[in-house]
Amino acid sequence: MDLSLPALNGLDATRQILQHAPGTEVLVLTMHHSEELARDVLQAGARGYVLKRDADADLIAAVESLRQHKPFLTSTVTEFVLDDYLKRDGRRDDSALATVPPARREIIQLVARRRAPRKRR
Repeated sequence: MDLSLPALNGLDATRQILQHAPGTEVLVLTMHHSEELARDVLQAGARGYVLKRDADADLIAAVESLRQHKPFLTSTVTEFVLDDYLKRDGRRDDSALATVPPARREIIQLVARRRAPRKRR
């Protein structure tokens, strides 16, 4: 899903798709590096968010992750999603991670695994 569609923006399109087909895995591929947009589209039900600048490294992994019904966020998006969560929780230290819900913890674990150096093919 691109967020900059000509007739209907990607956020509204995501909402409509999930309203009519709730099991659909929506992956956002966008040039928009916006915390607010990422938050809005994830709240609308998208399961993945990849910045176009990260697509070379992350797009195949993102599609595979969603195919397995697992969420996927590029590391940049994960950082501001986690920061936003910790700010709303009123904590900024490591003890806050203990209160992270399992689904969000899974996202953090996926990012941590991806940060290991990749072998070139």
